[in-house]
Amino acid sequence: MILTGPDISDQLEPISARGWPPEVVETLGQWRLHATRGHSGRANACWPIGAPDRPLGEAVLAVEAWYGDRGLPPLFRPADLPATEALRGVLAGWGYGPRTQTLVMVGPLAEGASQDVRIAADPGDAFSGVFLATAHDPDDAAERMETLLRLAHPRAFAHVERDGAALAIGALAVEGEWAILTLKDGEMTAGPIRIGAAARAH
Repeated sequence: MILTGPDISDQLEPISARGWPPEVVETLGQWRLHATRGHSGRANACWPIGAPDRPLGEAVLAVEAWYGDRGLPPLFRPADLPATEALRGVLAGWGYGPRTQTLVMVGPLAEGASQDVRIAADPGDAFSGVFLATAHDPDDAAERMETLLRLAHPRAFAHVERDGAALAIGALAVEGEWAILTLKDGEMTAGPIRIGAAARAH
């Protein structure tokens, strides 16, 4: 089941922001400024959740200065919601454009697990092997792995194993009644696939 609508999206933005923890987090009003080392977009972008503490144009300038002080390009991650329409207009007028789209799917938690799935509280060799083997950039992979290790407990790391080989991996972060799942397949010929998903407990 896929759920859509502004109510769900409004809930998911702050949950998603906390579910991919960067090295540094500061706030500008209700905006969250995330910084790590410049690879993962989610860990190195401004999450404009709610309202900033100053007029919109001044807030954009403050974000640009904040990332500039850290030697990083300014990235904004506005969800396609009515609440960010004004910001998206300002950014477009200043020459910003979309870089990466993220697919987020929402559904109820399924009961039980396949016998092929191995789950642990920390990433093991099989998980790390798939994660690093499908990476195009070792520095990018290292930043993302460090981000996963910053996930607060309770958390889970899983891999699908068949014939002794890990085929796919998933990391689970828990935020209140939500579970945030990030998936990646291990098929190097097809390239990695990442899907952000959120499931709500009932």
